[in-house]
Amino acid sequence: LASRLPALSPSQRRHGMAEKEKGKEGKGIVNFYATLEVDDEADDDVIKKSYRKLVLRWHPDKNPADRNKAEEMIRLINSAYSVLSNPTKREKYDLQRCSVNRKQRGMTPAKPKVSPKMSVPKEFMLQPMGHPEKFLRHDGK
Repeated sequence: LASRLPALSPSQRRHGMAEKEKGKEGKGIVNFYATLEVDDEADDDVIKKSYRKLVLRWHPDKNPADRNKAEEMIRLINSAYSVLSNPTKREKYDLQRCSVNRKQRGMTPAKPKVSPKMSVPKEFMLQPMGHPEKFLRHDGK
């Protein structure tokens, strides 16, 4: 049985994932933190250091035997770094991961407190804004 199990690297054992599951969560969302082998709470310096280490490891010139896999990994590493190094993109990515995790657990998204459709009095909508003397009403008579 042990011979059929994939060998795990120390970083994969630490993150608890097998090679083919590395970088994936649930239904196809890519885990950029696992791709860069960092924690979810990692700061910018740790992410940058891990990115540089992985780019050197997976550079296609250093992996001539499996160049296609190296190029695929470089693309994945670059996309992960582009998201996690940008604070705005990282925040949106974290919110998306949180939403997907909630959905997988069967929880529905929180309902907004304010209704998007508000009842606006008709009298208000018929009032001209700004300079009312410049508007004319036509009754059609």
